[in-house]
Amino acid sequence: DEPEEDQPHCSHCSTSLHDQYTHTLRSKIKQQQLSLVELKKTVKELEAEKIQEVELRRRVQDQAELLREKSNEIERLEKLLEEFDNLAQECDDLKLLLRL
Repeated sequence: DEPEEDQPHCSHCSTSLHDQYTHTLRSKIKQQQLSLVELKKTVKELEAEKIQEVELRRRVQDQAELLREKSNEIERLEKLLEEFDNLAQECDDLKLLLRL
């Protein structure tokens, strides 16, 4: 007779343990889902930062190229100015020769 009386009690404990386990699992699933949402958000932020970094590197490269072009142009103009000065000196020398 005693085992029959124990049946409802065991059934109750089993159901209670099952409910507790289910609740714990649901809680863990919710935590994991929240973690996943946060990770996705972080990934999006990192992707946005990477895009900005790539854009900044491209800009730096463009500016470096522009700087090289300007530097080359300055060198070219300096050479032209030197040639002009030499021609002006030759012109002055020729004028002096003509006066003699």
